[in-house]
Amino acid sequence: PLATTEADALAILEAVRANGVTLMVDFHNRWSPPFHALKVAADSGELGALQTLSYRLNDTLFVPTQMLRWSARSSVAWFLASHCLDTLLWLTDARAGGDAVTRVYAVARSRVLRALGIDTPDLYQTILEFRSGLVVHLENAWILPEGAPSIFELKCEVIGDGGAYYIDGSLHGAQKITARTTYPDALVAPIVHGRPVGFAAESIRHFARAIIDGTSPLVDGLDGLAATRLVLAMEESAQRGEPVAVGDLWAI
Repeated sequence: PLATTEADALAILEAVRANGVTLMVDFHNRWSPPFHALKVAADSGELGALQTLSYRLNDTLFVPTQMLRWSARSSVAWFLASHCLDTLLWLTDARAGGDAVTRVYAVARSRVLRALGIDTPDLYQTILEFRSGLVVHLENAWILPEGAPSIFELKCEVIGDGGAYYIDGSLHGAQKITARTTYPDALVAPIVHGRPVGFAAESIRHFARAIIDGTSPLVDGLDGLAATRLVLAMEESAQRGEPVAVGDLWAI
């Protein structure tokens, strides 16, 4: 995310303004072909008014126990949910006033990783209510077994009153079977002829083009601030054990 406190996020935005530089937060799901196609379908009205959305983004235990040395100083909410929350705000056109998150209710559990000596939540289960009546269920955990065929699991299911849309971002259309079954990366950041491709690489290229052309990137500091505020709302709700009201996420 942009920052893990509101004060730090606002300080970064002020530094960007004072120095006249360009800032982009790498919420790369906006460049994911399946999510972009979902955005097009939602914006066109093809799905009708969105009624419910279920979004699951989880990691295996490898991530907090081996890949990230600093996992105890972070959480699955910051590492994974921040990306999901930006995707939701983008899909619902929330920044432009298309919709707005009004309330967040989150539940966290800390058992598996704590037993391994890593003091950070295993998971968050979150409900987000939108002004339009849309209800979103968000699941973020990083305790999947390491034997899973992919290091992450991504599922998104959207139901509108005119249609539905389903994304399986874990199975990229490729499967490799040796001593174990794996899903090779063919979408996020695969290497093709020695060159990084995929939507995670494309978001970085977008930022480079914005710098070269002097244009504004698709994801700026205010979007980062909004995601930070929503993760903080998740943490507050989980700590208090009750829903938390959400105000203007982009106000500074």
